[in-house]
Amino acid sequence: MIGGQALDLEAEAKALPIDALEEVHARKTGALIAASCVIGGLSAASAPSHIEGLRAYGEAIGLAFSNR
Repeated sequence: MIGGQALDLEAEAKALPIDALEEVHARKTGALIAASCVIGGLSAASAPSHIEGLRAYGEAIGLAFSNR
């Protein structure tokens, strides 16, 4: 998340290409929401088989939230 914030500050007042913008959002909001999903999954008894799915879900929600 810190890396995403550094990219965000570096890009301030610049027009970023879409792939760079997606990287910033993925490393900030996406990483935060993905971590929340994974931590919740780790606390569940049946979670280990679903961790990657939870991570992908969190990353996607984070990207969608960032582009509202």
